[in-house]
Amino acid sequence: MSRTKRYLTTTLGAAVLGAAMLGTPAAAQAQDEPAGPNTGKISFSAGIDIADAYYFRGIKQENDGVQLQPYFEMNIDLYEGDGILQSLGIVLGSWSSFHFDDPPSVRAGGDPSRWYEADIYAGLSLGLADTWSLSAIYTAYMSPNGAFTTVQDVNFTIGYDDSGCWEQIVQIDGFAGLQPWVSFIAELDNQADAGNGFPGAGGTEEGVALLVGITPSMTLIASEDMPVTLTVPVTAGFSIEDYYERIKPSGSVDDDNFGYVEVGLVLSTPLAFIPADYGEWEVYGSVNFLFLGETTEELNSDDDFEVYFKIGAGFTY
Repeated sequence: MSRTKRYLTTTLGAAVLGAAMLGTPAAAQAQDEPAGPNTGKISFSAGIDIADAYYFRGIKQENDGVQLQPYFEMNIDLYEGDGILQSLGIVLGSWSSFHFDDPPSVRAGGDPSRWYEADIYAGLSLGLADTWSLSAIYTAYMSPNGAFTTVQDVNFTIGYDDSGCWEQIVQIDGFAGLQPWVSFIAELDNQADAGNGFPGAGGTEEGVALLVGITPSMTLIASEDMPVTLTVPVTAGFSIEDYYERIKPSGSVDDDNFGYVEVGLVLSTPLAFIPADYGEWEVYGSVNFLFLGETTEELNSDDDFEVYFKIGAGFTY
């Protein structure tokens, strides 16, 4: 999947939920349509997002100043076929976040570097029977300025391309279905809910989380060169065990099952004036609405609702 679509996943850094999950239609089409100037087995994508807040699975990382978030990804197609297993691939990538307000490390009198986060991830993606996709992604979330201790997790995602189910029901130009997905995340070392320098830190145990979501989209402006697409990604995050922990006044640790719900409104368009020899380029802008549970609210200075914005650009070759 093109990392220019990473905004559809609505959470964190290495937005690896989308690595295979949203790539099912493209994987199915790849056998019938040329992919542009790069028709080989290895493709690359890169770009940058600019945001005014950064929340990781509902957990506040920063909501002041500007964050620049560049990314790079390589996808390797190992297999394409017509049977039940239609594609098998490897994904390798990196994602970073630079914070231009004082990051937590500076507030604590530590490293003044603006490089808050540097992630690396690797995994496998499978396309099954035209409509199903599976992925398993390992990610290490690191902080070059020491704002938090390195967290490692593994993410298992199941996605379903339901576009064919809606063809006779919803007559909307460019409607691609709801594109539902489910993701299970197991922390391997350290915890995302440890607080990252903010009051209310509650993480004491590695946790397991469940994310569920949909990514419906439709064409708003039908143009041969620069169509405009509206996407409405919706994600809900839950703790299966110890993922959204907080320390109660009594000193005991409580695990809040509900983490967050996030709804985005995303407008995107390809940059058709860039020659295809330089890859497929795209720009987007989004407004995101975040509803928080008790733990994520406490880590967000007791605010249970946030609105933040993003713009970005990226390419795939």
